[in-house]
Amino acid sequence: MHSCGRALISTLKVIQDRNTHSNPVQKDHVAIITFDRLSNGTTLIQALTDDYQAAMQSCKRLQACADKGKSTATKVGLKAAREYVQQERDGGQGRNNVNKVVVLLTDGLPNAYLSSINEISNYRSGNANGNFNAGGYHWLDAPLMQTKIMSRKGWQVYPVGIGLGTNYQFMDRMARMGGTAQGGQSLRGSGNPAVYEATLRELFREIVEVPLVNLVQ
Repeated sequence: MHSCGRALISTLKVIQDRNTHSNPVQKDHVAIITFDRLSNGTTLIQALTDDYQAAMQSCKRLQACADKGKSTATKVGLKAAREYVQQERDGGQGRNNVNKVVVLLTDGLPNAYLSSINEISNYRSGNANGNFNAGGYHWLDAPLMQTKIMSRKGWQVYPVGIGLGTNYQFMDRMARMGGTAQGGQSLRGSGNPAVYEATLRELFREIVEVPLVNLVQ
C-alpha cells in the first residue's frame, strides 16, 4: 500500500503539472473512494477537487484492509463512484459535459456485493455481452454490470491490478467491458516489490496521458 500511495501521489503530480496553466473552470477534478469496509460500504476519502495537494495528502492515509471475510466490495465501490462523479444534472457531483474516467485499483477478487441476484440476472439478460460470466457468478458480474453502465455513458473504466494474486481473468473482462482493454487485456501491474511502485506509476501515467482520456472536455 505504501508503493500504491506513492504511485498515486506521483500521478496526481502529473495531473497537477498538466493543469498548471489551465483556466480554473477547465481544470481536471479528482476524487478518491475506497471500498474495503466489512459492512459492504465505501468511504469518500477525497471529494472532487482541483486541489491536487489535498488529494496527495489523502493518499498518505490509505491503508490495506484485512483479507478475511467480505472486504472487497468492488461493485459497491464502482456504483458509488458512478453516482458521485456523474454530472450534476443526473444527480451527481461531477461537472456537466466533462469526460469521466474511473480507475479501479484492486486485486480483482470481489467478494461482496449488494445487488440482488434477480437484478444482476435481468441486467445480464437485457444487455448481452460475452464478458459476463456463465454459471451464476453473480459476485463477479455485479461489478461488471456497473462497468457496463458507465461505458454506455461514454466513460472509460481502467482496472489496474495490484498484488501477486490479482485475478487478471476478471480484470480483463472488466477492461473489455469498460472500453480500455489493450489487446483484450487490462493494464498489468507487478507482483515484484522491487519494481512495484515504478510499474504502477507508469501505468497511471499512461492512463492520464493517453489521448482518449482528456479529463476535461
